[in-house]
Amino acid sequence: MSPEAPTDLSSIADRSTVYVIDDDTGTRQFVAMLGKSVGLEVKTLQSPLDFLDTYDGRRPGCILLDLIMPGIGGLEAQQRFAQAKIDLPVILLSGYGDIASVVRGMKAGAVEFLEKPVSRQVLLEQVQKCLAQDAVRARAAAATKDLRHRFATLSRRETQVLENIVEGRSSREIGDLLGISVKTVSIHRSNLLKKTGARSTGQLIGMTVAARPDAMRPARGASTYIGS
Repeated sequence: MSPEAPTDLSSIADRSTVYVIDDDTGTRQFVAMLGKSVGLEVKTLQSPLDFLDTYDGRRPGCILLDLIMPGIGGLEAQQRFAQAKIDLPVILLSGYGDIASVVRGMKAGAVEFLEKPVSRQVLLEQVQKCLAQDAVRARAAAATKDLRHRFATLSRRETQVLENIVEGRSSREIGDLLGISVKTVSIHRSNLLKKTGARSTGQLIGMTVAARPDAMRPARGASTYIGS
């Protein structure tokens, strides 16, 4: 690797995959060899359909996508990725991409366009940026998934109490609305902290806003449910 190449690539390389989707054998081999030289896992595919058939969404990474290919080109591939809810960062590649196509690709979410032949240094720099970006996305997605799992364990009554806490109501006000005692509200508050892992009411509210699970949208009139 050249002296100017990214030095911290190894910190995310063992957790990420670079997917190269290009009908050109030379490009696939070039990126595969380059990735191997810096410890990156690279998976090469000849078409977007090959990628869609094999991608399981388990590993973060990025996609190097040829703009012009037989059959499904890069622009249509981006649309199909979006439909499949695949949100890996995309770097478009092309040796003769017209400006209009490049603009469309960038508007569709591509993070960069690189013209072939691309230099080793530039490619590594852009891949590093994309992998770092997707690592952040993956951590955020995992955190949100964990939060939603915690909120899914709440009972209907705990969810009702929580909604009223988020609305800023006091325990007495919540008790009056739900037809339960202040002591019972306090028990539910304690259970909410335990189940969600929140250390305070303020943190509980923040976690609720961040997660926004479906369970936080009870049926109309649920706040008048009577029972402990």
